Amino acid sequence: MQHSRQARCGDFLFRWRSYLPILFLPFFAYSFLTFSYLWNSHTLQHVWAAGCVLVALIGLLVRGLTVGFVSDGTSGRNTRKQRAEELNTTGMYSICRNPLYLGNLLIWVGVFSYTRNVSIVVIFVLTFWLYYERIIAREEVFLLGKFKREYRDWCRETPVFVPNPFLWSAPARRWSTRMVLRREYTSILAIGLAFFAMDTAAHFGVEKKIYVDLSWTLFAVSCGLVYIVLRFLKRHTSVLNAPNDLPADAMNG
Repeated sequence: MQHSRQARCGDFLFRWRSYLPILFLPFFAYSFLTFSYLWNSHTLQHVWAAGCVLVALIGLLVRGLTVGFVSDGTSGRNTRKQRAEELNTTGMYSICRNPLYLGNLLIWVGVFSYTRNVSIVVIFVLTFWLYYERIIAREEVFLLGKFKREYRDWCRETPVFVPNPFLWSAPARRWSTRMVLRREYTSILAIGLAFFAMDTAAHFGVEKKIYVDLSWTLFAVSCGLVYIVLRFLKRHTSVLNAPNDLPADAMNG
């Protein structure tokens, strides 16, 4: 009964899952009112920020390694309904049942860690888990109804969220760079804008003046250009279309 209630709630949360970080904007903004550079050093703060970017990029890599080996109709950013033609059990899905959500978590932990506010990071992780727990419950109901025993067998062997690298199974499909580019350009833009905004807010919080750092500006502009180019190619050309001669594969996560 509890699992069923979570599943029903998951339908609503699934549709609006991309907006979860927005709920933390007030806490985020408040953290910069009392912000200070790491050990009062602007240089060390940049080093810390670079580490945070690395964590976010690892999350982006996890997402890329997931969608790069699946078909165009699965493991995407759909928000209206669940969809799956076949069950993904290889590649990233062999070590974790929800690698895309794991990637999301790493991206936003990297972003929120910039503040060095442990409370914000912990609250975000807990909220993330409560939020996505219900989405995962809904997906499990959907997949169990569609794939039955095959899905049960996969669940028995594969952890829900924390990856087990010893379970790795080579992807059943060939790698598609185009698939990654057509699906992940919004994540690239989000990372670029987030770190640019945080650095600008940090300068204002510490120095009480608006200062735009050249390095973070170039980083954000680069991410923005990548977004514009890839969005244009996706909307107006066939350059990023996935090849049609590959075997079908599937599932969200």
